[in-house]
Amino acid sequence: MANTIIYAASAGSGKTFSLVTEYLWQIIRKPKAYKNILCVTFTNKATLEMKQRIINVLASITQNAVSAQPYIESLVSKGLNAETIQANAPTALNNILHDYSNFYVETIDSFFQRILRNLTKEIGVGSSFNLLLEDKDYTRQAVKNIIEAADKNPQLRSWLNDFAQERIEKSERWNYEKVLTDFASNTLRQSIVRDNINSDSLQLDSLLQSIKQLKNQTNAFVGKIKGYGKELLSRSKEAGLGCDDFKQKSRGIYSKFARLASYNVRTKDDLSIAEADNDISKWLNKEDIGSYKEDIIREKLMPIYFEVNKAFESDFKAYLSCRCILSRIYEIGLLNNISAERAELLRDDNVFVLNDTSALLSRMIEGNDDISFIYEKTGAIIKHIMIDEFQDTSLTDWQNFSLLVRECLANGNDCFLFGDVKQAIYRWRESDWEILNSLISSPNQVSIPYYQRIIHLNQNWRTDNNIVRFNNQLFAAAYGQIIPSIAQNLEQKSNKNNGQVRVAFIKTPPKENKDANMLAFIKDEIDYYLDCGYKVSDIAVLVRNNDNISKIAQYLQEVSTPQRDYCPSSDEAFAYSSSASVMSIIHSLQYLEDSSNTIALAWLLNQQNEPLEQWLDKDFLHCLRLKKDKPLTELVIDIMNHLHTDRKSAFVSSFLDAVMEYVSKNGSDVRNFLAYWENDLCNKKIAQQEESNSLRITSIHKAKGLEYPIVIVPYCNWKMNKPSEHLILENKNDISPIRLFASTLASLEKTFYDEEYAHECLLQQVDNLNLLYVALTRPQHSLSIIAEKAKAEKPYKNVAALLYDSITNNAEFKAENNEKLERFLLGSDEYQPSRQPNNVSLSRPLNLDFQNARLSLSNEAKRYFTKQSQDSSLKRGLIFHRLMSLIRTKNDINAALNKIYQEYNSDKATIDAAKQTLDLMMSYCEPYQWFDKKYKVLIEQPLLRLDDNKTPQTLRPDRIMIGENEVIILDYKFSANQNAISDYRNQISEYSDVLSQMGYADIKAFLWFIAPDNSQSIIRL
Repeated sequence: MANTIIYAASAGSGKTFSLVTEYLWQIIRKPKAYKNILCVTFTNKATLEMKQRIINVLASITQNAVSAQPYIESLVSKGLNAETIQANAPTALNNILHDYSNFYVETIDSFFQRILRNLTKEIGVGSSFNLLLEDKDYTRQAVKNIIEAADKNPQLRSWLNDFAQERIEKSERWNYEKVLTDFASNTLRQSIVRDNINSDSLQLDSLLQSIKQLKNQTNAFVGKIKGYGKELLSRSKEAGLGCDDFKQKSRGIYSKFARLASYNVRTKDDLSIAEADNDISKWLNKEDIGSYKEDIIREKLMPIYFEVNKAFESDFKAYLSCRCILSRIYEIGLLNNISAERAELLRDDNVFVLNDTSALLSRMIEGNDDISFIYEKTGAIIKHIMIDEFQDTSLTDWQNFSLLVRECLANGNDCFLFGDVKQAIYRWRESDWEILNSLISSPNQVSIPYYQRIIHLNQNWRTDNNIVRFNNQLFAAAYGQIIPSIAQNLEQKSNKNNGQVRVAFIKTPPKENKDANMLAFIKDEIDYYLDCGYKVSDIAVLVRNNDNISKIAQYLQEVSTPQRDYCPSSDEAFAYSSSASVMSIIHSLQYLEDSSNTIALAWLLNQQNEPLEQWLDKDFLHCLRLKKDKPLTELVIDIMNHLHTDRKSAFVSSFLDAVMEYVSKNGSDVRNFLAYWENDLCNKKIAQQEESNSLRITSIHKAKGLEYPIVIVPYCNWKMNKPSEHLILENKNDISPIRLFASTLASLEKTFYDEEYAHECLLQQVDNLNLLYVALTRPQHSLSIIAEKAKAEKPYKNVAALLYDSITNNAEFKAENNEKLERFLLGSDEYQPSRQPNNVSLSRPLNLDFQNARLSLSNEAKRYFTKQSQDSSLKRGLIFHRLMSLIRTKNDINAALNKIYQEYNSDKATIDAAKQTLDLMMSYCEPYQWFDKKYKVLIEQPLLRLDDNKTPQTLRPDRIMIGENEVIILDYKFSANQNAISDYRNQISEYSDVLSQMGYADIKAFLWFIAPDNSQSIIRL
């Protein structure tokens, strides 16, 4: 009977080992089964690592390497005998390497894209569409187009005016273009928005009516409350009672009358309305009880106050709910327009956004019981599915996949899911850990009507014992309070060394700089490990927020010395805006663009070490203004020369590259570039080459799946909930027909959306616990945590409070206390040399038998459909490479030209010119007989080789021709430039080496240059 086998794999428990073992189980029993297994991961890096692991394990089994023994033992325990494993592993390896294009280990996006590429007819797009990873530029342009269109659309213009007016009333910037761009970029990708975007309730006509209704409702409530407040003040005055006659005077109940009259309270709790309904002791001091004042209050004021309480009890929830819906209604109202305009821009450029793929497939599948017409587009017969990091799967992705899983199970084939709910940290990408949690906690009741077998992996192979035990106690209690099902089976075991946990709670006085204290303690902790004997490359600093990466990296750079160089390394640490040199260039451009920009001028003046008068005498800005019309790149270089900018600086050289790239795509307009800087470039980070002896500083998100000898987690104070975070919700309440609204978490409390509020609070708590779990499970030997001291109050408001409560209740920790910090220690500080990564290694170079290789023809080369450049020479090269990929013999020329005509929408003149070039080429190479059916032809055939690091590398020669006694390699160069002939020679040599390993003896290699003027030369290498 087929099973859905779920591996619940806690951190460090050998998830990848288990996945590879299950994969090997299939292909060693049936060495051609790799064609029928779909293994899905979530990142390109994970895909490469998985492919490399499978190939290396097969190779190590083939060589009987020691590193393969654990896999062999695991396979034997599953029922295979050692002889079968040893006999079939080489065959399985050869099959994969010789048919690499059918080795289906890929990202979930590439799998869906593979289907989509083959569904272009059904979805109405051309087969040559370009794939876009990030569409914010299109969203920004869509917003600009809508704002411009408002001049001719009175309704839209009125809407935008109201939007601006509302922002002014809230003391926000009236310029809403960036606000709309950011809002649309963050919301249009969400499935809840995509499902409701075309709702009639989101049309401007309908929204205007709904807004009027909601505002009338809120105004009526506010008017009623204000009326009661004024009545209370009026009656008090008529009775001769003032502030001093009431208990607590200006701090007592009388103050609430004025607050009601102006209604400047946000919640009912601010007034504690019910407290004083009938209790006279809340109104008057003891000595006044029984006096005439009591009679007045009971007769004149208490009845009104009772009505206030009644109004709050009956209408306040509706009032708060209306405010939620109205809070960002103007942005919501423009989503339809922005979405439609963005879709048109993408269509015009023949672009498809990667994020839209799974949603499109979901719409095609919805309500269709027969999905074979879609999944046959995979080009393979899929029998087994393996999904890695399943906790990161979105509901849409799972709905798409579950149908294929059902199909596999119905045919008697097992499917495998690998994941850990505790490591789900990508909810902002719509990953949904509740899917995996429901499969584990309620097996055979959800999603898949087939038997589910759950395997819990609870042996930690990564981390030393003390760290594992600390995490067991901490997270069992933490998850147990909110999601008991996650806490079950959480406890891990470790057979490693004792290890060490160091936790410091900083006592920062109110007047001291918290950042300065935190950075100093981070340095002290790093020094501690270096003094123990570790290297900086053994240490990783993991943080919650990327902003802290820059702070730490720059601080460590500043305090580094020749004797102790911390060598901080991070691909996120150094934003362009953190460089004074880059900012000098930017402020110079801003001043050049607008001489009234005194902020830019002041910034520049503050950078000078010379007296202001002397510096102004140089008046370099005036000189530059005379050159304002220069191309942007030259202008930037002139500014650099005037400022004596160090061009060797990593910031400056990278920034100059970014400027040149911008100019090549968008032109030299300074104003447009400054807008690009403001919206995008200023926050981009320069790429850093990570050195072998560098201290790594990275985000917890990027550290997921990795391990380090030493882990330091500073700034460990993040909140369990974010009350100010905006959410997009579907309105299922009949208070308004508007189906979609945006609100902060805090605003949802005590509204009709209290269920949504409670669920979102729960999800945020799990998110933040998961982040802590991922951070604290990365180390091998030692873990350091640095946090601001927090109260251990329940429910915990931040992770520091959770940590403090857990640690102070753990008798194994030793405490050290002084005026600056409270430190807790568990375990020893004994130095432990770094372990090598647990990779499979080969004992000798891999010698594969390529003699009987079966080379399958490749799919169309994707590089011809990518929008790399509009440069005519590059475009010519792409088109002619595409043409030659369609031509095996001379008889194929006309069909190839027709296909190019359709794919590129070319005009007749272009096709005629291309035919003339092809005819000249055929004539020129006539003596070689390359296009006369003399050879077996393989076009752009992928060849696989292992590089020096034993990593699979794909080579793709333009044309391989196999004759009776020879093999010919041919590469086309549609250029007259032959300066790089040595590079070409090295490339061709790699092709020859692979073919030689395959057993081919007489190998000839040629380069064919075809210049734009159709002059040609063929060079034998």
